Amino acid sequence: MPPPWPERSPEPRPVSDRWQKAGGFDRLHQVLLADLNADGELDWSRTCVGGSHIRAKEQS
Repeated sequence: MPPPWPERSPEPRPVSDRWQKAGGFDRLHQVLLADLNADGELDWSRTCVGGSHIRAKEQS
């Protein structure tokens, strides 16, 4: 569970590094995709996966 937003945060609320490090955005993305998929709102026939953010394994 990500940490709560600060109580005295001005609107719009800034993105908290703690919230991101706690996995808040990853969890939100998973829930959103699951809900859209359950409602039949996703067209998986046009899906692609990118790995540009994944670090390459170093060779030994």
